[in-house]
Amino acid sequence: MQIEIVIKIDDFKDALKTLFASTPKGKQVKTEYFDFFANDGEMTLESQGFSYVCPVEVTTSGRARVPYGVIHSLRPMLAMFDEKSVTVLITSGEFKVGATSITNPEIKILVNESRKAELPIDAPLPMVLELATRFTSQELDDSGLRKRMLEATSKAESILDEVSHLLGSLGITREAIRAFVWHQIKLQFVGDKRAERSV
Repeated sequence: MQIEIVIKIDDFKDALKTLFASTPKGKQVKTEYFDFFANDGEMTLESQGFSYVCPVEVTTSGRARVPYGVIHSLRPMLAMFDEKSVTVLITSGEFKVGATSITNPEIKILVNESRKAELPIDAPLPMVLELATRFTSQELDDSGLRKRMLEATSKAESILDEVSHLLGSLGITREAIRAFVWHQIKLQFVGDKRAERSV
């Protein structure tokens, strides 16, 4: 499986320029993924809270997920091309621009369409955790959010450990605290008005 397009260098540069201008700086962004969609004469580049569309010649349509490190490496690579257009070929583990390629095992061709979970890069902890109430583990993985969910879950468990230790002397169990936390997360991000009225 592969995606193959021919894109104007200037259009590709504009897409990356817009992407980097819209992406918050910091270590967290380095764990993010970006989706390439190629279909009907267009390429769409998407990440959490970002979308950019530009015209291309589509040889092979499809969808691929590419890690931030690969995208970041494309910018200086494009500066070396004198041609007006270039062929881009994406396969599992490889992103090829002209004759130059970048290999990364996290580059994936996405075959099965599933619901896509979206999340701002600077989303607070409760917002990340709430996704687990609406999406399956596979859907989160397909959306490039598995690492963030694991990190959020680990952090939440550490917080629960601390709170349980403090409130344990009052006879409040960890299970009761966990139930309360999830109830509040659902109130805030799912909008359960019935539960809100009962508080």
